Amino acid sequence: MELCVNTKLSFRGAAANVKVYTISESVCDEVSKIIDDISFSELMNLVRRHGGCEITSDDPLEIRTCDNEIEVIVSPANLIARMGWGKAVSKARENCEGC
Repeated sequence: MELCVNTKLSFRGAAANVKVYTISESVCDEVSKIIDDISFSELMNLVRRHGGCEITSDDPLEIRTCDNEIEVIVSPANLIARMGWGKAVSKARENCEGC
């Protein structure tokens, strides 16, 4: 997989480093279209379009789509994010039921 996106996203003071790896340029283009205004729901919609997802690690949070076309790696970038990390991982687990 190739690195498609490497950015920092913020929400209510919590910041996270986000890296998205994809298997092809067309999939990267699909990710790039939503990354500027990405939200948790947009990320989950993207994952659903690729057959669902599984979580392979909690810290950093690693999410892989079931079709193996996208891998998302998220890590807390500040103390506020670190404090709420368990809740973020739980929310991701609720939405990633495995392949």
